[in-house]
Amino acid sequence: MWQVLASFVTMALIMKMEMTTDEKDIFLAQTINEHFHTQKTNPLYIPSEHLKAKGFDLSDVSNSLWRLKENKVISKYKLCWGFFEIKKGDKKIFIVTGEEKHTDEDFEVYELKVNRAQIDALLVNHSDNNELTFYLNSNGDFYKEPKDAHCYEMKDKGIPLKILNYFIDFPNSNYERDTLEISKDIGISDKQLRTEIGKIRNKIKNTFNTSDFFESRKNSGYRLNPTIQVIKKG
Repeated sequence: MWQVLASFVTMALIMKMEMTTDEKDIFLAQTINEHFHTQKTNPLYIPSEHLKAKGFDLSDVSNSLWRLKENKVISKYKLCWGFFEIKKGDKKIFIVTGEEKHTDEDFEVYELKVNRAQIDALLVNHSDNNELTFYLNSNGDFYKEPKDAHCYEMKDKGIPLKILNYFIDFPNSNYERDTLEISKDIGISDKQLRTEIGKIRNKIKNTFNTSDFFESRKNSGYRLNPTIQVIKKG
């Protein structure tokens, strides 16, 4: 049944329709997988505010996590508080401080233990039907299925690949960072960021016939379209 319903997930979001329970579970599984491949840790940690920005409320998340656990996509989950700490090599590690907020730096996250084989199998079964699911592999291939027909080769692209990776890791769903902040994070000027995003938009439009990969809002910067999922693959 999930195979049939998967293609309606993003359409339901765009039309602001009430999603079915199966559609919610698929969309949450995609979000979990996105963080799993970004953080490269298990368990992984998803800020509750990030899920809210994607349209989930507390009840949605709790119910979907329960069902995903029953289907063995995840083995455990819980709400906790903590903060990301940068370790050697710029790797971010989440430090759990407890079940309540202790400092101003703490924020609420869902701690999840993922069954990798189960979540990969689930998403592979749905990827061909989901027009807004993209992949970026370790060779720099940015694509959607079927890959032979839809692939933007970004190996050795430098700044464009760096920008794409940045927005995959930090979708900026609520426009938390403006253009200047984002450009500083990436290490380029705000003018160059605007120019490069324009070029990437044109390439994505020509390659995938997708014109709304990046969204922008006046005086607020850019964000990855919340209805689009980008999954990093090894």
